[in-house]
Amino acid sequence: MENEENATKSAPAEPLRDDLVWGIKAIADEIGRSERQTFHLASTGQIPVGKIGGRHVASRSKLRARFATAVLGEVG
Repeated sequence: MENEENATKSAPAEPLRDDLVWGIKAIADEIGRSERQTFHLASTGQIPVGKIGGRHVASRSKLRARFATAVLGEVG
């Protein structure tokens, strides 16, 4: 019981299943780019995307952080 309470306290605010975006089309929709542009960004390492079982997957929170860093880097 004590281990369950500790796990609950350290759990992320957003469940992993809600943070993951599966497939280039869904990732493209998330970042507001075309599938072709998104595939290029993913294959050149410009956005944080991985592959699981041959399918592209990204974390919404990591995508947001990547674009926030890019914007802040250009402004500041």
